[in-house]
Amino acid sequence: MTASKENLNVQKLVVGVGLVLFVIKIVAWYITSSVAILTDALESTVNVVASFIGLYSLILSAKPRDTEHPYGHGKVEFISAGIEAH
Repeated sequence: MTASKENLNVQKLVVGVGLVLFVIKIVAWYITSSVAILTDALESTVNVVASFIGLYSLILSAKPRDTEHPYGHGKVEFISAGIEAH
């Protein structure tokens, strides 16, 4: 397995775990009506969105070079890191 496929699989796992945690927190909030749990669940949305951005950037960066991108699509990872850092 190549490194890019391995990275993609790990990022898919990160997205899955983030979504599962988000759902668990929403269910816990629904059961308890706790504002603290709700705020933690809402904060998890940032993590889920960031993990989807990371997944999308890995999918794009794995594309082979073409006429518009003669050096490949790898630079998208830097853009993704910048977005996730803010």
